[in-house]
Amino acid sequence: MYGDGNVYRGQRSKDSVTKTVTGTLFSADQVAAIEALWADKCRTYQELMDAHAKELDRAMELMSRAENEMRYAGWTKFESDNPARNGVYKDIKEFLK
Repeated sequence: MYGDGNVYRGQRSKDSVTKTVTGTLFSADQVAAIEALWADKCRTYQELMDAHAKELDRAMELMSRAENEMRYAGWTKFESDNPARNGVYKDIKEFLK
């Protein structure tokens, strides 16, 4: 702000109670309500992502245990009467990398 009391482009007035978002003027109360709404949406999204991450961790744990059991059961050895199991074992190993 200059000595004449005007606020010029790129500057903020210290007593300003409004903000502009995409050219629309909002009051401080409206801005607070918008921020609260977005905070609630972000919190909900975070809870959903946390639940998804827990499910993914559990799936990875189960796949790792299955791979371990398959290895000990001899799935790494090729058998001519059951060739598909080698492909399944290789797919699981690749997935766990």
